This record gives sequence, C-alpha cells and structure tokens, in this order.
Amino acid sequence: MSSTKTLKLSVAERLKATYLLNEFKGSLEKLAIILEDIKLFTLSEEELKKIGGKVSVTPEGFQTINWDTALEDLIAKDIKVQEVTLEYLRTTIKAKSEKGEYGLGDVAVIGLKDKLV
Repeated sequence: MSSTKTLKLSVAERLKATYLLNEFKGSLEKLAIILEDIKLFTLSEEELKKIGGKVSVTPEGFQTINWDTALEDLIAKDIKVQEVTLEYLRTTIKAKSEKGEYGLGDVAVIGLKDKLV
C-alpha cells in the first residue's frame, strides 16, 4: 500500500487539483491510483448548494463553477491522498511554473503547492 497525506483543501484548490489530475498521462498502475484519488476532490451536489455554486458551460464547451467565496469554509475538506497522486501534482505544478504557464486565474495553485510539501 502506498503512503498517504491528508490535505485540507478549499473549493478552488480542489477544482484546480481535479483539472491537473485530468491531464494525467502515464502508466496504468499510476492511472489506477489517480482514478481512486480524483473522486475525493470532486464537489458533490450538496456541497455546491451550501456555497451557492452554479455550474455553467462556456460557448467553447468548458464547464465553469461559480460560488460564494464567503461560504467556502463551510465545505473545506480533508482529503487523504496517495503518494502517487501527490507526486504527480507536485511535478506537474513545478513543470507548469517553470514554463510560465500560470496567470492570475491560477491563484489556487499557490495554496495547493504549499500544501503538497
């Protein structure tokens, strides 16, 4: 069994982690572990209601979620993540940062990165 780490993540950090995990390409063994963990990051319908979340689709077909950030603490969540997932997130965030791929819309990555250490 792989080692785990418990992370307390905000809504934005959970959504950013989900986005990054959805980009995973690699071995089937790692994919199986990441598929287990990605479910933990997902926002439930109940959580969305608690924060006034609204899901919409852009004209380009991308799904977006808007919520009342003042209510975000209501659904902060402890997530027990396996080492394979942690390492993928660390490596991906570092690589994207080194390429200068982050902008103002990626503020959640700062908190996520700090929590992955």
